[in-house]
Amino acid sequence: MIKIIRRSYLEDHWKRYPETEEVLKAWIYKIQDGSYESSKDFLNDFPKTALIGQEALNFQVTPSVFLLASFHAVLKVLVIRGIGTLYSSSSSNLAFSHDFRR
Repeated sequence: MIKIIRRSYLEDHWKRYPETEEVLKAWIYKIQDGSYESSKDFLNDFPKTALIGQEALNFQVTPSVFLLASFHAVLKVLVIRGIGTLYSSSSSNLAFSHDFRR
């Protein structure tokens, strides 16, 4: 079982964007349901990116919802660093809304 820290980022996000609530809850369940036998299995499921000199995970939850997180393999703890959303404006350009905190 993997513990998620800073879940409040996700809850705040789905309050602002109610259409993302169901998919984010499903993603949380997938992470926490214990289906990963090892930390290595978990890490192999997701692409990695760099975050200020440390390794971070970049999750694409839906085509327009992205999470940035770090994972502590020994403790099996996933720390949410932020969430971003690509959305279409009235001018048909894509914009990026994000909430990345330290």
